[in-house]
Amino acid sequence: MRRRDLLVMLTALLGSRATARASALPLIDAVKAGDSRRVRAILDEGSSVEARDPRSGKTALIYAAQLGKLTRLLRERFDAI
Repeated sequence: MRRRDLLVMLTALLGSRATARASALPLIDAVKAGDSRRVRAILDEGSSVEARDPRSGKTALIYAAQLGKLTRLLRERFDAI
């Protein structure tokens, strides 16, 4: 494999990971705020309930359980997967 091809593949892989991580933050922030409308809207837009916070590695469901907020909503979405 040529060096250029390898660099292109690595760039694509790292870019998709960064996008997935960034897309987790709005959901996690909404869970932390206890904003059920925002959580529903974000999930309806296609955000993954399994996405992880890049800083801690926790999912929105883990935060919900720790905070005692919105666990039913997130579990329903998780079970539907």
